[in-house]
Amino acid sequence: MKSFIAVAIALACGTAVAQQTVSFQNGVPVAPTGLQGQPLGDGPWTYKTGEGMDIKVSVVARLDWPYAMAFLPTGEALITTRTGTLRMLGKDGKLVTQPITGGPASVFRGTSGSLGAVHGYTSIVAHPKFAQNHLVY
Repeated sequence: MKSFIAVAIALACGTAVAQQTVSFQNGVPVAPTGLQGQPLGDGPWTYKTGEGMDIKVSVVARLDWPYAMAFLPTGEALITTRTGTLRMLGKDGKLVTQPITGGPASVFRGTSGSLGAVHGYTSIVAHPKFAQNHLVY
């Protein structure tokens, strides 16, 4: 019985210590700091996956706050940014110079994680019949 109580106390203490303290402001978790302005480097980098595979990661474009990507059946990729621009990565892996225009207006204000922050475009997905209708959502 004493062993059971000792194990129960040890587990309870471990659970309490394992919790992270997260700062809140007006009921909203505050975004972590310290990463902004840190140089990324040139890469490429190789990461091991949980399945034992090696994946190679390279920087193909340096965008301000990229948010989401949609891969098109034609081989290009659309990239949204938090500032509300829509960009295209060509089949050759190079960023098309000019942003894509003609989309809905977007709003970007505030600091990420702060109360009232609004980001431009977030998610993007190609219509299942994109090859026929060229629609994205």
